[in-house]
Amino acid sequence: DVVIRNPDGSQSTAKVGDVITRGTSIGTGTGEAVLLFPDGQHVTLNADSTLRIEEYRYDVNDVKSSRTGLALTTGIMRVVTGAINTENPDALRITAGDATISVRSRDATSFVVESDTKHGRETGSLAVIVGDVLVERPDKTSIVVDADKYTRWQPFVSPQEPLPVAAAPAYLQAMAAAGESQLSRESSQPTARTGIVNSVFGEVMIRTTTGEVVSAKPGDIVTAGSVVTTGIEGEAVLLFPDGQQLSIAGESSLRVDEYRFDTRDSKDSRATFSLTTGTMQVVTGAIHATNPDALRLTAGDAVIGVLSEEVTSFVVESEAKFSREAGSLAVIAGEVSVLRPDGTTTKIDT
Repeated sequence: DVVIRNPDGSQSTAKVGDVITRGTSIGTGTGEAVLLFPDGQHVTLNADSTLRIEEYRYDVNDVKSSRTGLALTTGIMRVVTGAINTENPDALRITAGDATISVRSRDATSFVVESDTKHGRETGSLAVIVGDVLVERPDKTSIVVDADKYTRWQPFVSPQEPLPVAAAPAYLQAMAAAGESQLSRESSQPTARTGIVNSVFGEVMIRTTTGEVVSAKPGDIVTAGSVVTTGIEGEAVLLFPDGQQLSIAGESSLRVDEYRFDTRDSKDSRATFSLTTGTMQVVTGAIHATNPDALRLTAGDAVIGVLSEEVTSFVVESEAKFSREAGSLAVIAGEVSVLRPDGTTTKIDT
């Protein structure tokens, strides 16, 4: 139950792959939504929440001029910052209650913010998972909250001094805990080499680089060498720090061959995946936007590359049950190339 309200007043039921622009609002009823941005930022919107996109501009050639403005009018969301914040922390602004929230740390930062309108539109709270976050009130009072700390504000009362997250309400603790493994302490370094399992449905297994096979759960880390396999009715969504998303359907197997995202030098970043069997949907991120050649996917005996520089989405299938060389591709947005071993190339657009 997720609804998109467009700037012209029209609204529609949200679906995977929908594009959101300035002025768009996303409202969740009993549902939840994850929003991905081209700079690698992603926002997880909890149930009974409303978020408006006030501003978003990302220029890979001039990240310092890029901007993000979000307004959480009600509810709870978890934020993981991207390249915009890394290059210029002041370029990210979030309003919640009557407070303005900004990020002080340049490294990857994650926090949970609440706009608690049931107690008054000026009320809100914040729990930081990784990094340093600033809360400013209209009366010019402010407070910096760092990792594993929590604060709350309400009408006519300055934000309380940061307390341990353990002092926060249980629902905030749960939202923060679910984000803990999304940002390991290593991911606060400029170069990220891991993705995360954002959601699972049914039977989903991960074979780790040590050969161990475990049941996948949200927050699990995937690295180069990890293999994610889904059962007949299993599904999984993988998120990567550059904003790339891979949605894996049932009876599928995906191997992460290589992943490196350097926020200081995105042209040196790389992402390579092998779909050995099954079907998945791809939504590209910042790695591809800066250097389309840096994203490579194999399926069947074909190598799939992205030709368009804007956000691109496509569905790919590796039909191993018929032949290891068989596969198919459907493009949702952008332009994609399929290269075969005999050197033939086919371009497929929207």
